[in-house]
Amino acid sequence: MPEKVWKEIPIVDASRAFPFAFRTPESILKSLDNYLQHPNGGIPIIEVFLAHKTKESKYSSNHLAPIGGKMLPGESVIQTAYRRIHEESTLVCSPLKEKEDSRFVVDGSFNYDVTGKDEKNPYEKRRVSFTVVPVVNPQIMTSIYPIQEDSKIDGFYGLSIEELNLAFNSGHHTDSISNETFPLQGHITKLKDAPDMTDSKSNRIERRKMLGEVTRILRQQEQRARSILYDNLVLLALGKMGFAEENLPIPGAELTKNVTPDEQFQRMKLKSEKLEELMVILKNSLGENFKEFFTEAYSKVLGQVYMTHFRENEEKHYTLAAKEKKRLSERLLAFLKIKKEKPIYGVLFNEAEVIRERMVNGNFSTDVLHFLPLFINMKDSFKGRTTRLIIELARFMRDLTKEAIIGGPYKSLDELREFFVDDNILLDTKLFYSQRFNKRLVEIISKVFNTDKKAVEDAWTLASRFIPELAEETKNADPKLSKLYQFHELRNEVTNLSLGNTLLLALGVDIKDNGTDWPIVKFEALRQLTFFLKILLEKPIYENIIKKKPHPIDFSINKFFGPVVDNRVIILNHNGEQRKMPITYRRGLDGNEFIVDEKPLKSLRSAVRKSLEENIEGIADIQSCAVVLPNELYDHLNSEQRIGFINQQAESFLEFLNVNYPSWDIVKMEDKNTFDNFEAAIKNEQVSETGKRTGSKGDLLIRRKIKLRMTDRKTRESYNYELVFYPFEEFDGENYYEKEEEKSQSKGLMGWREKMEDDPAYSLRRLIFPLRGALGLKSIYELLFPPSLYPELVKEMRESNINVYRHISS
Repeated sequence: MPEKVWKEIPIVDASRAFPFAFRTPESILKSLDNYLQHPNGGIPIIEVFLAHKTKESKYSSNHLAPIGGKMLPGESVIQTAYRRIHEESTLVCSPLKEKEDSRFVVDGSFNYDVTGKDEKNPYEKRRVSFTVVPVVNPQIMTSIYPIQEDSKIDGFYGLSIEELNLAFNSGHHTDSISNETFPLQGHITKLKDAPDMTDSKSNRIERRKMLGEVTRILRQQEQRARSILYDNLVLLALGKMGFAEENLPIPGAELTKNVTPDEQFQRMKLKSEKLEELMVILKNSLGENFKEFFTEAYSKVLGQVYMTHFRENEEKHYTLAAKEKKRLSERLLAFLKIKKEKPIYGVLFNEAEVIRERMVNGNFSTDVLHFLPLFINMKDSFKGRTTRLIIELARFMRDLTKEAIIGGPYKSLDELREFFVDDNILLDTKLFYSQRFNKRLVEIISKVFNTDKKAVEDAWTLASRFIPELAEETKNADPKLSKLYQFHELRNEVTNLSLGNTLLLALGVDIKDNGTDWPIVKFEALRQLTFFLKILLEKPIYENIIKKKPHPIDFSINKFFGPVVDNRVIILNHNGEQRKMPITYRRGLDGNEFIVDEKPLKSLRSAVRKSLEENIEGIADIQSCAVVLPNELYDHLNSEQRIGFINQQAESFLEFLNVNYPSWDIVKMEDKNTFDNFEAAIKNEQVSETGKRTGSKGDLLIRRKIKLRMTDRKTRESYNYELVFYPFEEFDGENYYEKEEEKSQSKGLMGWREKMEDDPAYSLRRLIFPLRGALGLKSIYELLFPPSLYPELVKEMRESNINVYRHISS
């Protein structure tokens, strides 16, 4: 009998990250209440996120684990951590300067074997490094949202540093909300034996040392966070509440004293130690007002974290040459001169132009929505350090109001606020001036944006319907998630307001005395104004795109793919439910027949929603078409032949455009395919399942997607169009596999028809799944209804223990 040959298993380098972020103000205040009852220990300010592995996970199912993965060639430990966090989670890494990387990378590494039921034969050998990664995730409740379609992670649990250290030592963690206990993956515990791994004594010693270093770095970061929070509480107490310095644990004047780095460290340590004492003093002094006071101070701290991230992204879009920087400098000087020499109108024109430039860029309009939940809690929010767009919007709203109130019974915003809350003034008088203010506002906006009053009024009407219609779309996509739909009904105070009254709410003039609902009302007013400006500025761009119909490609499709030879209605099935869909067959001059599925034009609402992720002028699929090889006509071709044939058709069509439009510039903005997934599946290799947003099945579809821009050299008119070529109507058919095992290895790959049958959650997912595009922070639904302001959403999900992805799947 031949001797069994053992195959050497290579060691894989892996990076494991422990993301951490500020806790929410609500959880900190709750910890303060507990501290007052049991004044021992401290109040945790930051939390560390561990991922929960699903029961379907091949390794360590139902365990808590750090985020990480195999390192790619040339990657550093921190680069792998950032990449994997982006790929596997809704968390977003805070920008780090290269020289700071070493502060968050744990020295050393250790080896271990990943094992299963047969511990003698390891699945893989790993060499592991640890990182501690700051993330921008203070108010996103990631544990109720899915990660991605193929992920073996279904959510996150936030642990305080002490809870994490306890879990390192014990090997498990008990969630305070569900009281459920989860084991930790063995390589992030200090245990000698773990069921999912084996290592040597020397590696075990190194593992314990490195986990201790993780705890040390996190405690250092918490000390820094506590010190920053202390500073903001003190500055607010001294500046706004009139506290005397001698009543504070550390005199306020000392905060601005010039000190050496060593003294600075000692003061940071002292402030951290005194945080609980300061919070107790302020709570006792302010009583019921403490929550509002604390939230304002906390929002400033949080705003700095957010804005660091947003400004970094903003700068990436404005990497300017020296000449361009000089031009901007000259423009700034000109603006300051205008502001000094001309009336407010001249300033408004300048501000409106800056807003127009930035608002239509998806990356910048999205950052406004991300920041609004913090924005509403800042009394002096318009002076805060934010992105350029937020600064311009805030300045524009204030200057707009100043111009609109000229000639009224008030001279400033404060007087306007007093006018509306004065019980001695008749309601008819308030209504008269409110209507006058709104009329004046519409006139000014139409002038500074160079449009007419009807366009302003139409944009406001559309903006007023935008949120309810989007929420209705959510309900229609899946009635089971009607709770997501119902939350928009909280916005009663804003629903029927005029543009003028909504602007006043956004500026802090609480006309109806909304009490405890005031933060939500102010947020919704700001949100509605954001969409009003987007619609006002993007509607003409959208209409300009639409009026260009028919697109040059429309004529080309008719000629290249030939006349319509058949119209049919096909029945699509999903979970026993059927729906009808009309399709069109065309036959080209070469005799080949195709299904040519010309999509309806994307609606304005859909275009505006998508413009949160990209510039509206670059949205190619406002007009789009799918070209499909019908199974019944091409079943004589195997898979490789079909892919080759559809590629040939795509290239021939592009050549046809170049020949027939010689005076046009034809540019491929995007040309990508997923044909390598077919080859990978047949070879039983990993199939990519990523997409623009989590849960996307885009890469499971076997197709080639081409986004074109055609520009007439004479008129300079540009036309965008998206063409998608599908080699399979249905991929999962027996005719396309030479061997039976090939079918079992297809790993869920889909053709054109299967996409529509097997991906019915598309319309819902594009709203509630976290974005991959833009800044990659939140889903569109979270942007519009942040859990920090709508805790009912979080409560409903947690109480029903529903994971959105699982709910859709079922």
